[in-house]
This record gives sequence, C-alpha cells and structure tokens, in this order.
Amino acid sequence: MREIKFRGKCLKSGIFVYGGYAEDVITAESIVAKVGIIPAGCYSIAVDPETVGQFTGLHDKNGKEVFDGDILNIVRLNGSSAATGEVEYKDGAWIVDEGVFIGFQIIGRCSPDILEVIGNVHETPDLMENKNEHG
Repeated sequence: MREIKFRGKCLKSGIFVYGGYAEDVITAESIVAKVGIIPAGCYSIAVDPETVGQFTGLHDKNGKEVFDGDILNIVRLNGSSAATGEVEYKDGAWIVDEGVFIGFQIIGRCSPDILEVIGNVHETPDLMENKNEHG
C-alpha cells in the first residue's frame, strides 16, 4: 500500500516539511494557517499552500521520494532523455510532460531505474523554463 504524505514549504523558514496534511490549523506559534503539514509526533507547521505536493509512492533511481511538483528526467534504456517535466496527478495517474505515465494511483507503476528527480517547480522553476525554450 502507498504511504500517504505531503510536503510544503514552511512559511517561517522557507524549507520543505513533510508529513500529514491539515487545513485551517493553529500552529505552535499560535498562527492560524490556511494549510499546514504535521510531521510525525509534532504540531502543525504553517506552509505556503502553493507549494503543497503529495507523495506519489514512487522513488527515483537514487532512492529519492517523488512528489507532485517535482521535476523529473525520465531516461530511456540507452541512457538518453525520454522526457523532462513536472509531476502532476491527472485522470487517476501520476504523469510527466502531459502524458508520460509514471504511476497509477493504485495499480502499476514505473521502474525507478528510469526516473530521476532533478528539482521541483518551487525551488528550481528555471529547469522548466529551459525545457519550454528548447522543446
């Protein structure tokens, strides 16, 4: 079964925090937040709602967890790049680059050997800008 967890960029520190998802929460700093992430055994941490992404259940070739909003490079067996794009959840599946299926919500998934997280749209948006300029 796939582990359900989220990540979001902390409003206070600007770093990503990982855990459960909560809405309209009161944090340890007594801040009422629209969205919060609750790490295991901790209080809710206020995060920027625009940065929240869900764990896909997949790991890349380096063992890194793949989240919604990550930028992936998908590599063919011969080592050439097949696609580079943002991970999104659409029509019951995790996709990259408007149609390259990397994992279904419940059934099937892509081999981690061909996936590599190279950034995310919140910290390295220039990776997507370069992709859009070149193809």
